Amino acid sequence: MDIEEIEIAIARIEKRIEELDEFDPSSVGDRDDPRIRVLETSVRKTLQDILGESTPDYLTYRNAESLDRASISMYGPTPIHEVIDGLERGKANAIAVLKGLISMLREQAGSQIAGVKGEPVHNHEDTATNEKVFIVHGHDDAAKEQVARFIALAGLEPVILHEQSNQGRTVIEKLEANSDQVSFAIAILTPDDIGGKDMENLLPRARQNVIGELFYFMGKFGRNRVCALLKKEIKVPSDIDGIVYTPMDNAGAWKQELLKELDAAGYQLNWKDSLK
Repeated sequence: MDIEEIEIAIARIEKRIEELDEFDPSSVGDRDDPRIRVLETSVRKTLQDILGESTPDYLTYRNAESLDRASISMYGPTPIHEVIDGLERGKANAIAVLKGLISMLREQAGSQIAGVKGEPVHNHEDTATNEKVFIVHGHDDAAKEQVARFIALAGLEPVILHEQSNQGRTVIEKLEANSDQVSFAIAILTPDDIGGKDMENLLPRARQNVIGELFYFMGKFGRNRVCALLKKEIKVPSDIDGIVYTPMDNAGAWKQELLKELDAAGYQLNWKDSLK
């Protein structure tokens, strides 16, 4: 896409985000509420028009299409409070993923402008801008603390969203503000949820807000500045192209793998203390 096409694409995505912002899951009284399907279809059509159908980029960002994140009940209709909670998570995930896509498109536009002017194109691979690393996590506090302690021992500063001040901001606004302070993100995928296409194939999976933030940082920084740590056997998104999942093994081999990724990103590390 040229710069004009990118600007048009960003405007369309921002319109979808505005529509998602206006959607109030608590107003839903039935899982078959047509507003849900209208929003999902609108997001899907926008992504396909911008990225093309079945392209690697589309497969990366199509996670934003699904708003209904509630589980399927074996014993009748899913309780409405669970439906609403699932929609809240789906809405937050969709907004985060779409904002990540906007970040990626703006970087493309910036690269084109810099190329026309003959200026060097900024590349996140060159060097880390500070010593902060963002940690995306689910409900496993032990895993979160383990990674945070390890990052601190390596001489870096872990940034955890719920530990930062709210200042009257929404979760998405808070995520955006704090993500501007870091140059690398670690997503800890723990089996906090279950999901699948049908009741016979439900598998442990990470919380959808974790997946949404993972997509957000992939769009913002690029795949090589995001590390996904897997704890135990869980279902991982098959539509994330090019990202490597590192198992959080009990022996601690993941620590050295994570240090390699941080080193490649330009961080100055304390290898000795972190691997004691």
